[in-house]
Amino acid sequence: MNFTVFCNLMKDMVQQRFAEGTEVRLQEVLKNNNVRLSGLIITEEGKNISPTIYLESFYQAFCEGTPMDVIANAIVDSYLSVPKEADIDLNFFKDFERVKGRIAYRLVNRKYNEELLADVPFIPYLYLAICFFCAYSDIMLGEGVILVRRSHMEMWNTDVKELFALAQQNTPQLYPKEILGMDVLLAELMGMEGMDRKLFKWEAEAEQGPMFVLTNEKRVQGAATILYPDLLEQIAAKVGGGFWIIPSSVHEVIIVPYHPKMDILSTKRMIFEINRTKVDPEEVLSDSLYAYNEKDKRIINL
Repeated sequence: MNFTVFCNLMKDMVQQRFAEGTEVRLQEVLKNNNVRLSGLIITEEGKNISPTIYLESFYQAFCEGTPMDVIANAIVDSYLSVPKEADIDLNFFKDFERVKGRIAYRLVNRKYNEELLADVPFIPYLYLAICFFCAYSDIMLGEGVILVRRSHMEMWNTDVKELFALAQQNTPQLYPKEILGMDVLLAELMGMEGMDRKLFKWEAEAEQGPMFVLTNEKRVQGAATILYPDLLEQIAAKVGGGFWIIPSSVHEVIIVPYHPKMDILSTKRMIFEINRTKVDPEEVLSDSLYAYNEKDKRIINL
């Protein structure tokens, strides 16, 4: 059974498990880097919460031998686990004064997101794009983000210039920078417990070696920290000059101080290969290598 057939059958099976008044529909969702996922959207009458349950992992379970009935029940259980006792008041999002303090930015690949960027306000940056989101916190839904689209910008009667000014102020506060050694990041990725958290000390020399990771405390969309006011200048002052920036993913970049043994061509090949084999397609930021020049105080694409 191919994925398309699986999705349609699963939609019907899940629908049969709900009483009249609940609609189950299948929808393709466009994610970052033109990644498209198939999800079931379940809508109850009188409720304005419609979580999307993506089917790719469930299809993998089916291919590994999990029965369809078991998968359908798991999807229903997943839906029922989301709090839906009351409607969520989304009127706040219509009031620009209420969202201004929550507007933040992220970096995405411009080439890989042409379809998405046609629908959202953005600022070209190198071969990337700065786009915007509203970070919200709700008692029932927890923390989340709402991508700012052109229709939202028009509703708020604002423009890209104002969105960027707000995001430049808000993002470093909502998502404070974090700088850590490569050993810490690798330990976290491998799930190693009990390892000391050696953060890069601004008051002392770095102890982690020639490379360290720049991200934010939430480790989400942390590559955007390279846009934080004065941050790259501070890093240049601490490492004693310019440095290379390796785009590890949309969540972090790797800072490498200039040194004569750096092979730029090999590094660019390495970035390309890792993006194709180790990074989730939705999380790839760029295949490029960047350099920060401390004299010009700007990033260039190599």
